[in-house]
Amino acid sequence: MKTTIVVKFGGTSVSTVKSWKTIAGVVKKHLKEVDRVIVVVSAIAGVSDLLEEIARTSDSCRLHQLLDTVEHRHDQLIDALNITTSIRLGRLIAFLETSVADNPVGDPARYARIMSFGEKASALIGEAFLRSQKIPMTLLSANNILLTTDDGYTDTACIFSPILEEQRFLAEGKRRVMITEGFIARNQNDNIVLLGRGGSDTSATLIAGGVKAKRCEIWSNVPGFYSTDPRVVAEAKLIRKLSYQEAQEIALMGAKVLHPRAIAPLLPDQIELRLCSTDNSRVKGTVISGQVQTGSAMVKAISVKDKILLLQMASLQMWRQSGFLADIFACFKWHRLSVDLVATSEATVCVSLDEGMAEQRSRLDELLADLSTFCRVTQIPSCLAISLVGRNIRSILPKISNILTLFDNQTVHLVSQSANDLSVTFVVDRQRGARLVQRMH
Repeated sequence: MKTTIVVKFGGTSVSTVKSWKTIAGVVKKHLKEVDRVIVVVSAIAGVSDLLEEIARTSDSCRLHQLLDTVEHRHDQLIDALNITTSIRLGRLIAFLETSVADNPVGDPARYARIMSFGEKASALIGEAFLRSQKIPMTLLSANNILLTTDDGYTDTACIFSPILEEQRFLAEGKRRVMITEGFIARNQNDNIVLLGRGGSDTSATLIAGGVKAKRCEIWSNVPGFYSTDPRVVAEAKLIRKLSYQEAQEIALMGAKVLHPRAIAPLLPDQIELRLCSTDNSRVKGTVISGQVQTGSAMVKAISVKDKILLLQMASLQMWRQSGFLADIFACFKWHRLSVDLVATSEATVCVSLDEGMAEQRSRLDELLADLSTFCRVTQIPSCLAISLVGRNIRSILPKISNILTLFDNQTVHLVSQSANDLSVTFVVDRQRGARLVQRMH
């Protein structure tokens, strides 16, 4: 069987000549170790934000400005890399313009096509540059490799399911280096769908799991997980080793280094995941695997999740009423709003939502209207969740009890201890967060 390494490069890692030279060096180095390297790329930094605005605006003058800016950003990088892709990039620009013209603003299929442009352009540029570095390349379309398992167009769940031609490319031994887009997949009707912001991490691990790779590497501007955000706490330490479960918990609780969905595809074959820095490729980053000891209790990181909305739902009818929780959580499912944290008492339930997910105010208003038929709902906006993440957290709570003194004169809206014994979370007012994290660390 052909041995494979899958390497994924994020937006900041595909945006400059220096970073692309690093990518070429990484690929050449890995070709000495394995038979094949599969490169997964994100859109160049800032482009997805421009595409987001293109997808949401109906002002024709602003649209032309934005389209020109997107084209100029890619032309600048192409010129700096001294490569030629003008004809194929022109076709992609035409694809983008057609996607903008087709269907009204707000149509999810239109949105997915527009947002896919960034990764498609990045892969096209990467193929041309790596060829110029004497690396034999094959460009694969990610929407021919990954298939969504649901009926949405954004933030979809996917599986590795290449079409017949891509199966042949992946199976044969001639193609030593392949490049493909992150973030993109297809549905049963062969329409483009998206894995959601940060979904390129999951694209890479799905492919790694599908081809049973030796390992998967995620390259970005940081070398891995830290004990907390180093932008908030200068003394934060790089974590060298994590178990799959610990890494997923840190990501779920707010660390932006890795998408929370990225771990699961690696578990069946215990594929090692390495986090690496394009800015300093010599630094050994975080290694995530099933080989980490899980015995002794330990706090490994303080994760922070910003922009939290709490909903407190109170009803005296809740006490000893069977099915009450089922009824209120069915409302969240109906309106496609995911609950993160939960705390309950005899007459009150408090849950947290990501304010980013609740930004479509109409959905939230409809949810609140439905919930009001069961209980009285109070909103607490602009909160922040601070989580202590590690292993066997319950057993060391007495040893870290002094942390509770830091909440003197603070309003703690919710405390949640995870069922998997990997974290304990405090939800506080947003403006207090940075100082609390610094003192806790």
